[in-house]
Amino acid sequence: MRESMRKLISRLPLSFRVLYGQFLLRVIDLEALSIEADIPRFLGQFAGVLIMISLVFAAKLILPILFLDQAHTVLFLREMTLQSEQSVIT
Repeated sequence: MRESMRKLISRLPLSFRVLYGQFLLRVIDLEALSIEADIPRFLGQFAGVLIMISLVFAAKLILPILFLDQAHTVLFLREMTLQSEQSVIT
């Protein structure tokens, strides 16, 4: 498991790894230095933000499917999947 994670991380650009590391250090340090220092609550809030982002992406795909007919649904899904993947990548 660790070896596969190391390979995955080594594929990322160096600038992304540095910025990600700095982000994590600063966010965790600010939370740890605060008076209440409730790390599990902070991580729960972070998970909640990620869940909401996932729900927005899912709603963007699911809601139009409910209102389109069969012929347009396949074309719509193909187009939206490519757009969603591109927006996640960039």
